[in-house]
Amino acid sequence: MKLLPTRDNIIVRPVEAETVTQGGIHLPQNAKKAAVIEGTVCAIGPLVKTVKVGWTIFFDKHSPTIRHTRFETDSGEVKLLIMKEEDAMGYYQNGKD
Repeated sequence: MKLLPTRDNIIVRPVEAETVTQGGIHLPQNAKKAAVIEGTVCAIGPLVKTVKVGWTIFFDKHSPTIRHTRFETDSGEVKLLIMKEEDAMGYYQNGKD
């Protein structure tokens, strides 16, 4: 089964915050509670013009239009976010697009 968004919605798999920096410093719990988080775009609706599948985007986790959902796959349950394209505050272009 494939989960497809409608209109200008995008489906994002959030990236878990790192608990240890590259230098080996362990981050406390409150350091991981940043308002801006990142995620990988899994699917886009037909009206989305700004981002592509596979890109990493940044968004405000407290945005009122973000919907949290869990999706069952063959390998288990996956946490996904469904949000409007306008909720993306910035992005990395992954790949050649």
